Amino acid sequence: DQWLADLTKMDGPAECKLPVPLSLLRLIFTLLDPILETSLDARVKKTALLTGFWWLLRSSEYLAGDSGQFNPERALTWKDVTARVSKKQGWVKATLQEALAELKKGRDVRISLTLFSSKNKQETCTRTLSAVQGSQDCPVANLLELHSAVAQWHETEPTDEAPVFSLEKGTVFSRSQISDILKQASQTAGIPAGRVASHSLRRGGASAFVASGASDAAIQRFGRWTSDAYKAYVFPHAAELVAAQKKAMVTVPCFERN
Repeated sequence: DQWLADLTKMDGPAECKLPVPLSLLRLIFTLLDPILETSLDARVKKTALLTGFWWLLRSSEYLAGDSGQFNPERALTWKDVTARVSKKQGWVKATLQEALAELKKGRDVRISLTLFSSKNKQETCTRTLSAVQGSQDCPVANLLELHSAVAQWHETEPTDEAPVFSLEKGTVFSRSQISDILKQASQTAGIPAGRVASHSLRRGGASAFVASGASDAAIQRFGRWTSDAYKAYVFPHAAELVAAQKKAMVTVPCFERN
């Protein structure tokens, strides 16, 4: 025990991974977008990046492990992806093929993911996002397009038990592979590769929601944090601090003695 303690002092604590901003993902997409129609792998990679980012996912919830092993009982398969379309009678459940067709017609579409989480003892839960019309980086639209691309690639609909992020050779996109993509892009942007990993997507998505004005309670619940520990994941939004500084410059505080 003392040897481990001494080793920890020598190495120091591990550096926290930085959140990935959407702008870095878009840098990656400049390479993936031109080949989406001909490469299933490119579509898998883009959709996995967007899904992890906007749904605030842990890698074990949607990717294979570093060894390539995938657990369908704990990570996303197609049975865990459900769609609903806005109709006159309200939100109506639809197949993924139907939802994609309705989205192309301009209808509002939602995707719900059923997630397993042994952490925090929540077992399974659902988390839902709505499509953003006209956005090439919409996670809902990309999931629907991925389902269609898989069907075309294999000339048959994917089974309910099939992993969502299966690559062309049949392997499942892994945590180490998505980390490698993020590390390469971060180095291009001048960020040390060691400061970025798959968990940077979860942190980046949470920070993006904060910047958009989402409440702490909403982010904590959506990201499935059961304590305030999630606040350590979130980076402050610079524009918000600039606005606060301008207000503080002209405000005369009245201090109370504690």
